[in-house]
Amino acid sequence: MSEFSKKYLEAGAALNIAHGEYVGRLVDVQPLPDGYVCGVYRFSGGDCAEGSRLKVS
Repeated sequence: MSEFSKKYLEAGAALNIAHGEYVGRLVDVQPLPDGYVCGVYRFSGGDCAEGSRLKVS
């Protein structure tokens, strides 16, 4: 897990998220404009950029 992923968790993001019967685990973060990031979660069918949009320094 990257340092930004750890900071993302410290900022209040979830380690695991669920979509129906599928559970995804945080594997990385996706940079967004203005210093924000969102989580990249790994599901059985592949990775998905999901989760809270948080500012991580």
